[in-house]
Amino acid sequence: MLRLTTMIMEDGSLMIHLAGRLTLDGCNAIDEILEDARKPLRPAMIDLEGIRLVDRSCIEYLASMRRRHIRLINLPPYVERWVEQVSK
Repeated sequence: MLRLTTMIMEDGSLMIHLAGRLTLDGCNAIDEILEDARKPLRPAMIDLEGIRLVDRSCIEYLASMRRRHIRLINLPPYVERWVEQVSK
């Protein structure tokens, strides 16, 4: 189960907080949030501090977020390594 929480930061950027398991369904939910929130060209970041499990299919998704200039913060170390390997 994945819990998504969104908030607009003082600088106007969008923060998406994730907690739980990140699966393909969660990636699709993040895309929907980003599509709605980024229409005004608002910068976005994804906070993965609460993530406990990431599906293998979501690693490529997270790498694509970086390529789209969406900041990934508080990545668990094992996820960071995988994302960097996929990004190469």
